[in-house]
Amino acid sequence: MGSAFNYPFQLTLVPLIGAIAAGCTAVIKPSEMSPYSAAVMVRILEQALDPDSYAIVNGGVEETTELLKHKWDKIMYTGNGTVARIISAAAAKHLTPVILELYVVFRFLCCFRLPSLAGLFSGYSRGVILGKLYITICSNEV
Repeated sequence: MGSAFNYPFQLTLVPLIGAIAAGCTAVIKPSEMSPYSAAVMVRILEQALDPDSYAIVNGGVEETTELLKHKWDKIMYTGNGTVARIISAAAAKHLTPVILELYVVFRFLCCFRLPSLAGLFSGYSRGVILGKLYITICSNEV
């Protein structure tokens, strides 16, 4: 599982939790763009999980390239399209299914209001429903 630099814990650990719940082993490779988050993940996961079943690999292109040489049951990646093409090509050699979550940097700001939506939910239910929505934050330009 590869993770992105934004929301590094959420984008790495949520799929890992699913893999653990399903009884699967996993290797995760946090983004090199968030080295401090990756270091914390290593410290936590090495203490909390069985090292024979779960591994974490830190590094950049060299480490990722080495991981992609191996056959996997499934590869999950969050990031840009350039790297996704490399991952897809490597996975295709082994007919490995790939889940790609690609992001694009948009260079516009869209603001709108939905006053009727706010009135539909109140208190706890609004927090639960809105808390389950996917959030992407892009603050390149305003």
